[in-house]
Amino acid sequence: MMNRKRIDTVSPRIAAVLFIALTGWLGANNVAMATPIGPGFDLFHTPAGPTTVTTPVGPISLQGRPIDPSLGDTDTIVERLAGIDPLPVGGQGTIPIQIIDLSLESISPVPIGSSFFDVFVDLAGPQTLGSMTVFHGVANGGTFDADLPVNARLTFTEVGNPSNTFADSFFDVFVTLTPGSWSHTPRPDDAHNATFPAGGFFPGVDPITGGKVLILEVAPSATHGVLPGQIPEPSTLLLLGSGLAGIAVFGRKRLARKV
Repeated sequence: MMNRKRIDTVSPRIAAVLFIALTGWLGANNVAMATPIGPGFDLFHTPAGPTTVTTPVGPISLQGRPIDPSLGDTDTIVERLAGIDPLPVGGQGTIPIQIIDLSLESISPVPIGSSFFDVFVDLAGPQTLGSMTVFHGVANGGTFDADLPVNARLTFTEVGNPSNTFADSFFDVFVTLTPGSWSHTPRPDDAHNATFPAGGFFPGVDPITGGKVLILEVAPSATHGVLPGQIPEPSTLLLLGSGLAGIAVFGRKRLARKV
């Protein structure tokens, strides 16, 4: 009886020690193994300035032309066709990628002869697969390199005479000039949705600060600089709405004074 009582008293202590040890082991392994990266879509915005394309009429500076209001200012969509699971901190993996949408326009009309033309850029025909190598540098993200083939079409439309139009096409492989940053955590203004999920991978976002980082891709005939696609935060939309309402009230007051 004495021995059984002793065993019954000690057993809960042993169980508690085993539970704590098991919890610590699981926690350590969860820290070591990162959050998986799933298949998904990378949504980008092309700001005015760093993007140019070389054409028979000379270099043309381009900017983004948003694809769809539901995606905010997104003008470039790249699909990641596979994921990486698991990818430990300090590790790396390579996945296939493919551009699936592109919508750019010239910053200003381009002179050709005695006329001026607006230039629009979209995809042309089948797109070749590229690759992205992801480096998991810190717990919340890291850097990546990518080779992205792009088969694009440039459409020239005369200003004031839309019936006068012609097209030119080019194929090139864009390569990241320096490693791009990525994070597991989306920004508050992130443009992903149910149709275009992120898969736990947000390129162009610093994994430490959460700030935007420009991704610059270069090719023999073009340069493409992109930021993460964004949708204005509700507070920004509210501020914009308040400003428009104020302008409307001011306009009504001016009209009342004139009457």
